Amino acid sequence: MNVAWVDTDFSTFSQRYIIWFLFLLGLLAIPSFGSTDMLLWLQWGEVVYQHGLIDGYTINANEYPPILDVYLWACFKVADVFDITPFYTIKTSFLLFTYSSTLLIYYLFGKKMIPAILFYISTLYTSVLLSYVDVYYYLPFILAFYFLLKKNYFFFSMFYTFAVFTKYFPLIVAPFVAGYVLYEFIEKKGNLFGRIRTFIWQILLPILAIIVIACLFFHASMVLTFSNAFQDPYLSGQALNFNWVVLRVIRHIILPAFDRHEWPLFWSKSIFWAFYLLIFAMFLRHKRSFDELLLYCIVGHMSYFSFNTGVHESHLTVSCVLSVILAARDQKYTWMAVCINLISVVNIFSFYGYNGGSPQWIAGWLVRYFRDLPVELTSLPDPLTFNKYIPKEFPRLYQRSLIAVMNTIYFVSLFVLILLNDFRKDSSIPIHEPSRPV
Repeated sequence: MNVAWVDTDFSTFSQRYIIWFLFLLGLLAIPSFGSTDMLLWLQWGEVVYQHGLIDGYTINANEYPPILDVYLWACFKVADVFDITPFYTIKTSFLLFTYSSTLLIYYLFGKKMIPAILFYISTLYTSVLLSYVDVYYYLPFILAFYFLLKKNYFFFSMFYTFAVFTKYFPLIVAPFVAGYVLYEFIEKKGNLFGRIRTFIWQILLPILAIIVIACLFFHASMVLTFSNAFQDPYLSGQALNFNWVVLRVIRHIILPAFDRHEWPLFWSKSIFWAFYLLIFAMFLRHKRSFDELLLYCIVGHMSYFSFNTGVHESHLTVSCVLSVILAARDQKYTWMAVCINLISVVNIFSFYGYNGGSPQWIAGWLVRYFRDLPVELTSLPDPLTFNKYIPKEFPRLYQRSLIAVMNTIYFVSLFVLILLNDFRKDSSIPIHEPSRPV
């Protein structure tokens, strides 16, 4: 028997086994309905398929860029051609984008297995199991940073703009990326006119071309969706962050009927902008490497997740992607990538469990168990009657609030670390004293 094809390297064999195992694991996740957002994707996809992309996008009038509707239209078209339900084509597209994004991270950033597996499992849970559409912008977003690393600014600009028109999240870290690119062009060799011309052709041209094309087709509707995306009037969505804790304190201690209030909205936004601008100013103080760009993008984005108003449970995806890329390039950031992806997954799990349903917290099991005991048992003295001391909302209120506090502490810790590193970088710069005449 010819066994020449067999690879006797057990490490390589194990890696291939993991790849195929994860592939099959992804197929098992397709039937999961996920969160209630899936109803929106089915509804919006039906509208754009029945009315066409332009009119359908206008009718939907959601807070998403137009490329999402293009993907949904394509899923409905494939479903119609093969006579299958659109639910399965949408879920299959989530899985294909998850596979593709994972492969890009693996092959483009050092072929590191652990960061790729971490990214795959995190994305498989959020996108394939729970049906979040964030995975659609991962591909162009990852490619944009790869081409930025390779200093191919034309393709970087094209893919980054494409990612923004898939979902607006990349705009949050765009100032950091713009500062990095401007530093590169300022220090580039050559005359000033040549650098300006290169900047226009390689950076501005692809960005403006995509914007003009999108405006020609979707014009006013795109402006409306853009404004909708940044007008969430609530202090906190379902992001377990600082504002979540503030909102629980106000509702349960200060003002039980609280829904919207300008005072905490103003102060929360002020805290966010103070952190964000300080991080951005620190970033601009020195010329940064590509890895430093990723790090500052992550911390800047986490300031948005921790303190901005109207943040939802799935809004940490930019940091999840960038942290995995950074861990693939430098293994000392692996645990940071694990923590950030864990924060994202736990935040979503605390509301939707593993398949879109509310999770069963341990404290919730205890409360229901002791409340369901027979009367003769519940009449016994302590400790079997301790359930009366447990508030009914304990699983949702206290456990989520504790996670929110831990998430906020983690961001503050990251902020302090980059602050100390920046201080050390200043201290390491040699000071040259002017020479004295002899």
